[in-house]
Amino acid sequence: MLQKPNRLREERIINALFAKGASYRTPYFILRYTKKEQAEPRYTVIVSKKISKKAVERNKIKRRIREALRLQIASSPIIDCVILGSHKILDADFEELKIAIQKAFEYINHSR
Repeated sequence: MLQKPNRLREERIINALFAKGASYRTPYFILRYTKKEQAEPRYTVIVSKKISKKAVERNKIKRRIREALRLQIASSPIIDCVILGSHKILDADFEELKIAIQKAFEYINHSR
């Protein structure tokens, strides 16, 4: 589970990310993000019913993404971020997920 300062819960910020945020796509998820100058990185994970009709599977996907984020938080850029799961995430193992998040963070760190 992510620490409380690393959770993004404010609906207006999430809507702003969808409207104006930059994006990065991997085979497993899409990141919508904006860089920040201060504070902690904040994340929220969304997995829709299009991915799986079963709540158990959607929750498992969210838990796996959050755990991969928690392990990579030290190398994370300071961003507000929404992570949208995609269909291929159902078949991904945890190591692939961690590598995809690490590559996404590297991309964001090197972009303006």
